[in-house]
Amino acid sequence: GNGDFTTLATNIGKFNSFLPQEKVYIHFDNTSYYQGEKMWFKCYVMRSDSGKATDVSRVLYVELLDASGNVIDTQKLQVDQGQASGVFDLRNVLAGGFYEVRAYTRYMLNWDSSWIFSRVFPVFNAPEHEGDYSKADFEKVVWKQRDAATNETEAKTLTSEGLSFYPEGGHLVAGVSGRVAFEARTKNGMPADATGELMANGAVVCKVKTQYEGRGVFTFTPQVNTTYTLRLTSDNGKTVEQSLPQAETEGCAVKLLRQGNQWRAFLHVTPSLCADSLGVMLTAHGTLRRLDVVKTAADGTCSMLLPDTAIVDGVNRLSVVNRAGQILADRLFFSYPKRPAEPIKVNMGEKSLFPQENINFQFHAQPSSTFSVAIRDAATEKSVAADDCESWLLLTGELHGYVNHPSYYLEADDEEHRTAADLLMMVQGWRR
Repeated sequence: GNGDFTTLATNIGKFNSFLPQEKVYIHFDNTSYYQGEKMWFKCYVMRSDSGKATDVSRVLYVELLDASGNVIDTQKLQVDQGQASGVFDLRNVLAGGFYEVRAYTRYMLNWDSSWIFSRVFPVFNAPEHEGDYSKADFEKVVWKQRDAATNETEAKTLTSEGLSFYPEGGHLVAGVSGRVAFEARTKNGMPADATGELMANGAVVCKVKTQYEGRGVFTFTPQVNTTYTLRLTSDNGKTVEQSLPQAETEGCAVKLLRQGNQWRAFLHVTPSLCADSLGVMLTAHGTLRRLDVVKTAADGTCSMLLPDTAIVDGVNRLSVVNRAGQILADRLFFSYPKRPAEPIKVNMGEKSLFPQENINFQFHAQPSSTFSVAIRDAATEKSVAADDCESWLLLTGELHGYVNHPSYYLEADDEEHRTAADLLMMVQGWRR
């Protein structure tokens, strides 16, 4: 039986060496924009197997999409030594809102869309008076004062449509204990703090609460043909309910927990899979780091410590496969950097500045370093974190959609931040 897994590992290794995947990282000059501004950016196109500049593609496509997914601008950039730069003119943006920047090479389209670079930005309406950035609005809507208060209250209210569920590993499996992450959001899409309970047939199964950014996790053993409902009450007293997906009769549940400085994976399969061997694959940046063959006990359970040497800094992927190479469970997890990145030190000559005055900077970095710099006026910064490239290279570059305040997750490697990072992986990194 192990020969099938050896062949699978060999094939993956050969595939990655002959057809290395590419990864795009983009450094933008800001974290949010206003209509009429320009969005400047520097692109780095890397080989995922080596982390070095690509020698595969020569053209990078960068697209700007509106909230409906329509492409409103495209840049076709020449890649030189893995680098390219471009600009989007936001005078072409007709309305404020959230806009997505998507980047890919033609070669990257051979893989699934998760490899395409994606980042979402708030673009605010142009200021009424030039240079006045005190207000950051998406929509110019004039309400009567009473209507404004009503609409604002409704927008901040938790809705049942805003409740989403993310079973760990991809599936709820009947008769098997599993964890389910959930996310609670208001009508306007903001995270909502809430407490409540998981219900089945009118009885409370377990108590639940959100832990960070409207996200939380609970553990239970779903039964077949049973409907489970999550009932949450938000801080303003609004109670909503939403049913979980039905549990599947066959499959594999995975629990991935950090114990001290190590990760331990707990597997639990249904009886039909007990006799078969399972492969536990660790991958990062598209490269297979390790494949272990395990067999479950008679009750369908087993656990294993993940070898530290196979885990990279940042986002890793754990997959459970059968001998045919089919993925039974899949899970992203975040490993904090073992060694802090060597900082690029910046010294600025003058501390007090005048309009149109030259500014002298000195940068100190490792020899032969490549880096790009964005300089912003702190007085016009909105309440958006000034994230550095570490958070994008290690964290958000592997996730799609809008990640609020990415640098928070890298502030400290403690229980609070680990919990928040794991919830981010379980929710935004979830895949079936």
